[in-house]
Amino acid sequence: MSKSKLGVSAAILGASLYFIGLSGLFSVILVAGYVLLCEEDSWLRKNAVRAIAIVLFFTVLSSVLNLLPNAIDLINQVLALFKADRIDLGDLDRIISILRSVLSIGQTIILILSGFAALNNKSHKFGPVDKIVDKHTA
Repeated sequence: MSKSKLGVSAAILGASLYFIGLSGLFSVILVAGYVLLCEEDSWLRKNAVRAIAIVLFFTVLSSVLNLLPNAIDLINQVLALFKADRIDLGDLDRIISILRSVLSIGQTIILILSGFAALNNKSHKFGPVDKIVDKHTA
């Protein structure tokens, strides 16, 4: 079992990356930054990139989802200029709220599964992110 420069096992530090990812992007970037700058274990470094990539993946999906009501609101504002009928956002807001909850639950599940896999020096596969990480890491 390899040790990190902090004195804890690489598995514990790798798992902590995913568990810290549950609290948000900034926190995981700080810890992953330390790993990428100071640690030499390639498995640990790859997991640092994976943790950031997973959080970013769900952040981007959530941002795209949030773009939809903003776009419809813009259309409504333009329609209001011409005194045309507006698009009702009630049902769309409920659907987007459900999708946000699904994304949040999905992110939490992926991060928890990845964290527990890291405790055993393994990686939980998450297709879209793994393809990107494998392509862009050495």
